[in-house]
Amino acid sequence: MFITLAAAGLVSYRQASIRSRLDEQIKLLDEQAEKDARDIEFGTFDTQDVDTFITNVDRQVSSLEQRKSANEVVLANQNYFSAEELESAKADLEETNQMLDKYGPEREFMALAWIDYNVLRQDSKSVDLYIDFVKNTSEFAYLLQKSLAGSEQPVYVHTGQIIGMQGCSGVCTGTHLHLVTTVDGVEVDPCTLLPLTPLTIWGSKSVCGVPASKIAWPFYLPWIVTQEFGVISPVVHDVHNALDIIDREYAPVLAAHDGWIYTERRDCTGAVICNSGAANIVKICTQKDCRAGITTEYWHLAWMVEER
Repeated sequence: MFITLAAAGLVSYRQASIRSRLDEQIKLLDEQAEKDARDIEFGTFDTQDVDTFITNVDRQVSSLEQRKSANEVVLANQNYFSAEELESAKADLEETNQMLDKYGPEREFMALAWIDYNVLRQDSKSVDLYIDFVKNTSEFAYLLQKSLAGSEQPVYVHTGQIIGMQGCSGVCTGTHLHLVTTVDGVEVDPCTLLPLTPLTIWGSKSVCGVPASKIAWPFYLPWIVTQEFGVISPVVHDVHNALDIIDREYAPVLAAHDGWIYTERRDCTGAVICNSGAANIVKICTQKDCRAGITTEYWHLAWMVEER
């Protein structure tokens, strides 16, 4: 009996010791996660430094990974935790994984939203902000330069670079991109220049584009065409001179081709619908004077490189 009790006591002591070490491990992970959260709260949103923001985004990801590790510690040692603790860890692990999944592919969208609020809307800089990034990473490069719009030396951009964010500025009834394409000064259907791609047009499967394309699609993700070129627009009651396409909220809009970039805020005061007082428009021209070659216009942007 004494041996049995002693053995039981030893097992109990070992369990308590292991549980204590597990608790300490989880405590350290939680403390680090809390510290990172404080750093983010007080270190990110009071600064205009994009590099600092990116660093803190990575800290938040690290914090989530620590939460994930803490939950995995619990679930990997089920004998030392109650059913309630296990259920809580399982639920928190699922939530943490979902958040990590969101941070990965959408980290660039978050950065754009942050820049839109903290830099552009606050009007804290007298310079333009141009963002470029490596897709699905937080490696951003940024270039600050004065008087981009109407500059005698406009910036030259390349296919796939971010030029703005999908929005609904100007005469607009819902978030989308109004893509106008011009060849040698004549407006043409964007589908005659874009890559041949199956897509959704007003809920029905269709195609848009040509095999020998001249420009690229301005979104990363699958898109939906909400209004085609040449139809009568129900909003302005005139021929629609563009292709209206949509992507997810805050989707970055990409340059469809190489060229010189110009920006404009087109006033819409007096219109029945006038969001933000004007439409944010980016124009990219293959020729610097925009008189010949291909020109693309990107309308209704929520954010764009703009003259301050």
